[in-house]
Amino acid sequence: MKSIQWPSMKDELWRQSGIWTLERPEALQSASVVQNDFCLQEVVADGSNSFNFTHHEDFLLSQMGPTQSLALIDGQYSYQLAVSASALSVSFKIDGKVNIDFQQAMSDQGWQLRVFEFYVAKGAALAITSQVNQPDSQSMVLWLIHQEQDSVLNFSREHIEGAFVRDHVCVNQIGANASSFLHGLYAAHQQQLSEHIWTVSHQAPGGRSVQKLRGILNDNARSVAISQVKVIKGLHGIESEQRLDHILLSDQAAVHTRPQLEILSDDVMCQHGITVGAIDEMALFYLQSRGIDQMLAMQLLARGFFEKIWTGELSELMLEKLAEVIDEAGRHEFSK
Repeated sequence: MKSIQWPSMKDELWRQSGIWTLERPEALQSASVVQNDFCLQEVVADGSNSFNFTHHEDFLLSQMGPTQSLALIDGQYSYQLAVSASALSVSFKIDGKVNIDFQQAMSDQGWQLRVFEFYVAKGAALAITSQVNQPDSQSMVLWLIHQEQDSVLNFSREHIEGAFVRDHVCVNQIGANASSFLHGLYAAHQQQLSEHIWTVSHQAPGGRSVQKLRGILNDNARSVAISQVKVIKGLHGIESEQRLDHILLSDQAAVHTRPQLEILSDDVMCQHGITVGAIDEMALFYLQSRGIDQMLAMQLLARGFFEKIWTGELSELMLEKLAEVIDEAGRHEFSK
């Protein structure tokens, strides 16, 4: 696999963010969120600071900048970030049941760094759904999530478009009986580079974690998929599962993937596994023997490959990207 060439401004991005390791950023803008539905959306700033601070009884807010706003739109609370800098750090305190749909803004600033930190309170439930769909974008996103006792995290991330996308997901289970479910999908082609580095650190007894990531690559696409589980000494009742599965549609596509475990306790049940290969030829032959043409058969198998680990329906954007990647692979195969 070819080495990753960082841009010259990478160091400056990390300097702006205030973090050099996976530690907590120093200067975070923070908000406490206690309502049910929450939409986090970035909007490219035009320099006018036109977003006004709006207070709702359901929000307990502090340090909200003038370029941010809260609004109730179609029954859903929306927290908008007017982004004028290449680096951004925001933290949230989560109480109750909170669903967050994260949408990242299109930007012409080149490299972007985003740091989002969530403190999930005792008994709270946080669900994050997110997409990356920015052609030619280059971004790094660090998700820091701290879970108290009996809290539940559901994290779902789709990589659709983007020249380079790196996700660090760092989950710290600091309370007993916390549960973390991480799911990711990506379809990459041409020269796309997609990186996923996920870590769940069990620091209290009775924790459960699931990490499942699936990717389909074509052309000269590259990916890194690393799943980590850490269990500190003296814990009991820990359960974890790691699955990293990939389909390569081209001889030039490559994936660097591994599950990684650091287990210092005996009373644990940790399962892990990876697969890297081509589309199942027997399944493809079976579908074609039933009168389904090869291109459609490949699309059906790819869709089923993704749906097997996805908690809901695949987005229309992901289905369109899958069809595009499969069509390119099919045309290349037919041209041989």
